[in-house]
Amino acid sequence: MAKAREIDHKLDGTEHLNIYSRAQTDLGKALSHFAHTPFCHKEFGNFASMEGFWYWLTRQDESLRHLHGWEAKERGRDLPEVKKWHPERFRQVIMEGNDAKFQRHPEILQALGKTSMRLEHYYVQRYGKDTKVQHAKDSEWLLAYFEGVRKKLNPEADMFHSEKIERRLKAAQVEPDQLSMF
Repeated sequence: MAKAREIDHKLDGTEHLNIYSRAQTDLGKALSHFAHTPFCHKEFGNFASMEGFWYWLTRQDESLRHLHGWEAKERGRDLPEVKKWHPERFRQVIMEGNDAKFQRHPEILQALGKTSMRLEHYYVQRYGKDTKVQHAKDSEWLLAYFEGVRKKLNPEADMFHSEKIERRLKAAQVEPDQLSMF
């Protein structure tokens, strides 16, 4: 298994853009699902944040529509999961939510389009004088989504995560002549 690449969190905004509620950049914070960026999903209605929407999808608790930030996460974690989604459908609905967020907040989309640097999603944890960067689990698909959105506005932008997923999918494909001995 390949070792995760080291990221210097101090270079957030200069060498990469961290999408995180505590990012160094306003854009990284605005792209975070924690941000208070109200939107209306075409099928599921109004939400105060993507974090509230994320948890609402599986908890179906109406209070989540009005929450953002840590409050949305904590409330969502405290509630029982009442609806299961097929992973691909869940991801599609989350991307639709982000599309609705961009539609309601075009300034965020425009700012994303002006960037070219690699997009990342990691947490910065501080232990006294020590700092540790922890990559968010299963965030590659969401980073690839943001890259795809940005590519429409900025074709020269970094596409690291999209390309990585594409390489992995190609490597997983088996050539037809390898399926049989004869």
